[in-house]
Amino acid sequence: MEKQVLIHKKMLEILKSISPIGKDRTNPQQNYKFRGIDDIYNELHSHFSDNGVFILPEVIDMTREERPSKNGGLLIWTLVKVRFTFTAEDGSNIQGTMPGEAMDSGDKGLNKAMSAALKYTLMQMFLIPTEEKKDSEEETPEVKDPNLLMKEECLDLINKATEINDLSTIKQMYKELINKDKQVYAAITSKFKKLAPSTQNS
Repeated sequence: MEKQVLIHKKMLEILKSISPIGKDRTNPQQNYKFRGIDDIYNELHSHFSDNGVFILPEVIDMTREERPSKNGGLLIWTLVKVRFTFTAEDGSNIQGTMPGEAMDSGDKGLNKAMSAALKYTLMQMFLIPTEEKKDSEEETPEVKDPNLLMKEECLDLINKATEINDLSTIKQMYKELINKDKQVYAAITSKFKKLAPSTQNS
């Protein structure tokens, strides 16, 4: 049991020290954002080194097939199952198994599939976030001025009014606001003039 303690401790230290890795790359064919394996390497290498942990990959299953491409050529589809052993300085270790899949027209299919397996092992094991957690100051909800809310509500009612009686009711409800605010006063005065002719004609 003592041998298992160090690797668990080191993996937790790595987890605590990892910074977010943004989806800064774009797939030109399918137009989606992603994090590449190089981004993962660049962020995690120093954390593994500082904690004395290394990774040993072992391909335990592999399937390769030729598949036709859209252009009439051939692509090599590769599916691998890789076991990754994370080992600390004292020899204690933990293992994780992950599939990896890739398509390639040349001889890079196996490399891509293994990279995909490692990438998702690390992303899921360490819960690597895509962006910094917002500072609490940024999360403070914006509180609207109650007077502004009342003004917006009044202007909305004026805009929706279809009869003089509607405007008369609004004038009574928001009498103080209408007398103080030039914009609201102008809006209700204009609406009275707009509705008055139709009322007289009827």
